[in-house]
Amino acid sequence: MADMEWYLVENIDEIPSPALLAYPFVGPNVGRFIQLIRAIADSEDRQSYPDLDFLCAAAVLTRVISEPGPGRLCFDLGTKAIASEKPHPRVRIKGLNVGQVLTHNEEHLVFECPDADRRRIGDCFSGVPYHVCPTAALYEETHVIEHHRFTECWLVTARSRRLTL
Repeated sequence: MADMEWYLVENIDEIPSPALLAYPFVGPNVGRFIQLIRAIADSEDRQSYPDLDFLCAAAVLTRVISEPGPGRLCFDLGTKAIASEKPHPRVRIKGLNVGQVLTHNEEHLVFECPDADRRRIGDCFSGVPYHVCPTAALYEETHVIEHHRFTECWLVTARSRRLTL
């Protein structure tokens, strides 16, 4: 399987961290049946439907918030930012060679990272959740990225569900 398609966001400082990002132009098969179900694809879609050539169009913006030891990085990517529905790895961090997940709690995700000494607190990364549905429901809005720029926000309607008895 080819590597995921990623885009540099030029105005990244306008987006809070963590934040859900959507890249609405998801490749040559945008009209295929999976795209009728939801507008953003995740790494599970790429793995489950390789013939559809999905681009991973959902990501969570994250930042390095600490270096809790040699060869370790801590991200603001806890279970409030990435759903804990699937076993690890629940997220793929683009541009970073990460190893084992050491801790994943409400606020933080700590990875072993062989090149941690080349990273700094505040460095931004995109993390693609393995399964975006429960992750998307953690956010009030999705920050839409078009042509490498943050352009607008979409409300996440899954947040406003109501059960009536």
